[in-house]
Amino acid sequence: MVVIAIVHGQGLILNNNSSNIIIQGCSFHNSTAQAVVLSNISGNVYINNCQFTHNKYHKGHGAAIYYTSSPEQSTQVQLVINNCNFTSNGPAESVVYIDNSNNKVNDHISLLQNSTFTQNKGVPIYISHTSLILSNSVSFKDNKAIAGGGIYSRNSIIKFDDKCNVSFYNNSVNNKGGAIYQTHSKMFIRMNTIVMFARNSAVGYGGAVFTEERSLISFEDQSQVTFDDNRARSGGAICSVQNSSLLFCRNSVVEFSHNVAVEFGGGAMNFASYVVIYNNASISFHNNTARWGGAISEFHSSNVSFDENSRLTFTENKATGREGAMYCNFNSRFSFDGNSLLTFSDNSAVYGGGAIDLYSGGNCYTTFHGNSSLSFHNNRARYGGAILSYHTSKMSFTDSVTITFTNSRATHGGVLLTSHCDVSFTGHSMVTFTNNTSVDRSGALYCTNICYMTFKVNST
Repeated sequence: MVVIAIVHGQGLILNNNSSNIIIQGCSFHNSTAQAVVLSNISGNVYINNCQFTHNKYHKGHGAAIYYTSSPEQSTQVQLVINNCNFTSNGPAESVVYIDNSNNKVNDHISLLQNSTFTQNKGVPIYISHTSLILSNSVSFKDNKAIAGGGIYSRNSIIKFDDKCNVSFYNNSVNNKGGAIYQTHSKMFIRMNTIVMFARNSAVGYGGAVFTEERSLISFEDQSQVTFDDNRARSGGAICSVQNSSLLFCRNSVVEFSHNVAVEFGGGAMNFASYVVIYNNASISFHNNTARWGGAISEFHSSNVSFDENSRLTFTENKATGREGAMYCNFNSRFSFDGNSLLTFSDNSAVYGGGAIDLYSGGNCYTTFHGNSSLSFHNNRARYGGAILSYHTSKMSFTDSVTITFTNSRATHGGVLLTSHCDVSFTGHSMVTFTNNTSVDRSGALYCTNICYMTFKVNST
């Protein structure tokens, strides 16, 4: 066993070490080299109660810690970082670099707990071909990077341990993923008290989270998940592309609020990806803004499903271009199935579909099935105050208990404007249209250019 207690100044280098290593109570400050280099390691490493500040390495990865595993290791090994603070390191490509790609046989596990990353220049944590567990309390604040303002994950698995509080606050990147960037990776966030993404930003995509190349992010059994005031070119909070998946399941509270995208999806943008939002107590998209899709935009055979949630609300979302709350394009689908309370209220769009827009490229499909209460209230746009459905798209409302459209406003089609598409209402107890207005054509429903609208209502 190697035990290191005090280090000041220049970097510490350990190569080809098979012993267990403990680095305890050290201060790594103002080094121009990588502060700690652990190269070709095949033993366990424990870094406890250490401070990494103002390390100025700028030639590549690992300004604070550079770790690579040995291709010779025969058993699973761990890197444990506990109660450490990383402050004002860089500029570098990353602050902590963990790479297990040398070892093709054995898994490597990294554990990060009770640690902070503040005002660093470079990705705070870059992981490759490894498993990372975040435990107890971990925070990422005021960091700046090219991509991944908190974590960059490549071919890896990240798990947020039970009862872990994790926050990503005011991190920014010049490219994608203001807080998290992942490619060919999986992230499991389960049974934590609070997970917060606030005031993160990306010049490109994913103000808080960017995920690509068949990656997965899963939020399950959380007390609270918050995406607030994140900003990006597209996907103000989250951007998911290239067959990636997002799952929100059995959470108490999930909030997307005050997120902003210059182009698509103030809350989230999906491109050829999948989102499942299932069995949550409360889901809200509030006051998000984008040019297209204030809350959510989806493209190219994406699929977003909201199923069996107790409370699901879209309120005061704004589109400066087209659709207010939700924008669907190019063979994509929104589905709402079995939700108890589903509300679209006070959403707005400059052009079309204050709440929902199925447009450009066509063959989009939105279904509402078996929801207990579905209401559209006080939505507004130029075309279709609540809904605009265009270009061979389809929309169906089936077997909900009550559906209400109230106080929607538009120039054409106070509630719904449909052209070259099908809209059907089937099997409901009650469908009501109240106090909806349009300046020009149809205060409630406006159907034009070869469209089909069907009503088969059981009661009223």
